[in-house]
Amino acid sequence: MGQQNKNWIVVSTKAETYGQVVRGPFTVSESNRSIDVDPKLGYVYVAIPARGVEVLDATTGESIGTISGTTGAYYVAADEVGGKVAVAYFEEATDVKNVEVFDAKGSFASKWSTPTRANARQVDIDSTNGLVYVGYTGTNDTSGGFSVHSLATGKELADKKGAAFGKDGYGIAVDEERQHVYVSNRDFRLNPAGEETTAIAINVSERVLAETWDYSAAGNLKSVDKSSASLPAGVAFSAKRDHVFLGDQNGRKIFEIDPVTDQVKNTMTLPENIRDLGIDDENDLLYVGQQNKNWIVVSTKAETYGQVVRGPFTVSESNRSIDVDPKLGYVYVAIPARGVEVLDATTGESIGTISGTTGAYYVAADEVGGKVAVAYFEEATDVKNVEVFDAKGSFASKWSTPTRANARQVDIDSTNGLVYVGYTGTNDTSGGFSVHSLATGKELADKKGAAFGKDGYGIAVDEERQHVYVSNRDFRLNPAGEETTAIAITKSKRVLPGDTGGGTDPGEEEPGGTDPGEGTPDWTATPLTSIPGADDTSMDDKPVGSVVEKATGHLFVGNEQRPARVRVINPATDKTVKVLTIPDAAAEGVRDLALDEAKQELYVAYGASWVVVDPSDASVIRGPFAFGANVRGIAVDFAGGRVFGATRGDRLHGQ
Repeated sequence: MGQQNKNWIVVSTKAETYGQVVRGPFTVSESNRSIDVDPKLGYVYVAIPARGVEVLDATTGESIGTISGTTGAYYVAADEVGGKVAVAYFEEATDVKNVEVFDAKGSFASKWSTPTRANARQVDIDSTNGLVYVGYTGTNDTSGGFSVHSLATGKELADKKGAAFGKDGYGIAVDEERQHVYVSNRDFRLNPAGEETTAIAINVSERVLAETWDYSAAGNLKSVDKSSASLPAGVAFSAKRDHVFLGDQNGRKIFEIDPVTDQVKNTMTLPENIRDLGIDDENDLLYVGQQNKNWIVVSTKAETYGQVVRGPFTVSESNRSIDVDPKLGYVYVAIPARGVEVLDATTGESIGTISGTTGAYYVAADEVGGKVAVAYFEEATDVKNVEVFDAKGSFASKWSTPTRANARQVDIDSTNGLVYVGYTGTNDTSGGFSVHSLATGKELADKKGAAFGKDGYGIAVDEERQHVYVSNRDFRLNPAGEETTAIAITKSKRVLPGDTGGGTDPGEEEPGGTDPGEGTPDWTATPLTSIPGADDTSMDDKPVGSVVEKATGHLFVGNEQRPARVRVINPATDKTVKVLTIPDAAAEGVRDLALDEAKQELYVAYGASWVVVDPSDASVIRGPFAFGANVRGIAVDFAGGRVFGATRGDRLHGQ
């Protein structure tokens, strides 16, 4: 918290110490206007118009220095995800730099600067969406409000003028998840005098995003295969861990998978064969339906991982699916012979069966709104195949709808008010999933074919990223002989506003694509603007060697300029994800890269050396090691454990 008397303090927001000063006051060199913090880098930034942006140690309060070229800075904002710093200069002129972004990880080099309209006083960074929000003073229709810029390039994307978007604003903040913009106003002074009669403390704006109902196939998770599992069954997504849990029906195992890297992070073995999974993220619990007419509760906490903490509890008949509503304390079990049985999540006692649900094959809980969705797995297309009930309203039916044949699985996206319905089948007119309104049942999308789910048994949605995971039973290769490759989990992605359209993950074959040798594929060259051309001097990047991370599709690009850096780009959005500064290589530029995805190790060649770093934060894993001469290219035999460097000397060096 920046205070007027040339100092700043750190204040607690914990309930037991709320409002207490826990560090400081720490002095700053001159009168300051703005403060922000990057907790990851441990920097506090203070905007001092007379000097510039002062950088201080967030723990000790000691001054580290002032960012070069920031004299006149009025407002500052930190990007703790990418290590950027945004500065607003509060200029009257519209043909000078009013906003500038620096790279804190790259010696605070200026990444870009741009003119804006007059009086750009406030700034905030939306790291999630790669945006810079700039707030302005003024109260009329051509001033005040805010503009929005690309964090990567500075390009203006929107300009919202007028008092409705901010009245003589002094501060600006963005809710990145909900895309709400908050502007704090100085018009308690009613400035200009007499112009206003109502003083407003904060204006709220909301970004308007167009709804789209398209989905792209995003590849398959292959880390669980026939060598490790017998028959994939139920699946659940943990928003807390960002992991997928997959049950192996006949192997009695549950696999915890990181869907970004497609790596199995943990495994547990249970007493009996597994039908389905439900998840209580807040309490680190999995609810597991087992084949022998019972269900158990299993811990996912590190110290008790895989241990049964409650149960087994009996159900009345053989069950197919389970889910839990932790808020209402209900467990739902789908029993085709009876319907959806409701049980107490703590004691396991049966509360009753939801009326009219005989034939239920799959069930899903909406713990936010208290709804329950049921799939009936009917062959007919003119009967109810999906139904939603209100658990808070005596389990009254809210709506039911026909679907195409064999609606076997269901999941609820509470955040976006959607019901996902999965289908069995492996041909182009079956399998996959459909999407429906949770409020009305209206079908919003229908994605057929094996690319969206192959003879699916379970379905789960990552609500934040809008990824859909379908667990497939085709380890049995059903229909017999029709397939040669068994896929445990199929992944799809909702195409959202601003997306380029998605497609299969790098390394996945595009269905129906051109086979090499069958004519000439049509390729279109598309420049990535996240690294500008040679005529743009706003960045000092000179791209050299590059490598693609298949799991994410991210492009790692070496920078020949000093200090040694690697820029990580998301080609789908054409945005910089982060810049990795290679430790102890300030006097050299990068020459080439290699990436071992399985071990998450990035090999970087620079000068006459090479080093192995963590691709997430550039921390050194091994090295540096010397080549015999200045290196120009690097290649790694990961299986054989050898590194090859093409040098400016007279030979290829191998180590």
